[in-house]
Amino acid sequence: MMGFGYRIWALSMSFSALAACSRGGEPTGSQSVAASASPSPLSAQATTSAVATAAPSSREARARRRSQKRPKSFEALKAELAKQCPVAEKESNIEQKGEASKAVDCLRRSMIADLDAVLLPLKSTDAVRFKVLMVEQAKWNRFSERACSLEEKRVWLDTETGELSDGTARGYAYMACLDKAYSERSLYARTFAAATLEPLVKRVDSAQNEGEAVKAAIAHLKADSARFVKSPPHLEEGAQRADWAAIGAACDEVGKDVQGLAKSSCETWPELAKALGGMDACLPKAELYYFAQALDAKASMSGE
Repeated sequence: MMGFGYRIWALSMSFSALAACSRGGEPTGSQSVAASASPSPLSAQATTSAVATAAPSSREARARRRSQKRPKSFEALKAELAKQCPVAEKESNIEQKGEASKAVDCLRRSMIADLDAVLLPLKSTDAVRFKVLMVEQAKWNRFSERACSLEEKRVWLDTETGELSDGTARGYAYMACLDKAYSERSLYARTFAAATLEPLVKRVDSAQNEGEAVKAAIAHLKADSARFVKSPPHLEEGAQRADWAAIGAACDEVGKDVQGLAKSSCETWPELAKALGGMDACLPKAELYYFAQALDAKASMSGE
């Protein structure tokens, strides 16, 4: 079965290939509708509020029921979520973006419910760990938004000319990145809610090559940004100029986010660190696991 994020991206290709659309934009009205179709960023405050201010009785009961859904694997979870949050195929690009946005928002809500299953019980049984994980989740929210915004920009950048393009497929990379990130976080949450480490350990191990590819892609993008900041590109008339300084800064921030999240995960879950080979092994593995959530690993591996 195709991954959920890949299905969103594949549907976009039926309307326009990136290579073709990167040289032509939509009419102003279409751009406005397409932009509004993208899912609203999940802010740290929104998730914290959704978890911390819920009515204890009903939310905790739902959390306990959800914790019984033990994940078998990341692939099995993606298949489940694809059925739960399908992407209907539409005739027009604008309608397709709207459907993709609905599916991503569905996945976001599912992730929040999975987080409830971890956080709500801890609020009364382990207040210290509850606070630590709330901080971690707020960091992850900022990381996923920053990383997926960078991924969207990366799709439209020409690192040979320094030009920033635009076109009818704008927004799909951002949504595909978010839905993959939400799926990853659901696995993270469900693993600990169900008190079984095996699915997450397997996912961390299997994500190492993806993480290496994304880490390298970000390093290359940072180097390109430094080159264009030092020597601004000479663009053809009408070409869009990318903010290379901001892109380079975003690469740095994503790297810092990854390091912070890896440290938090390995220190907060000593049992995970042990399962991954101890703290010295956990930290680099967890970093690559989070890097794999930042960009499209397949595109990174193929050099796109």
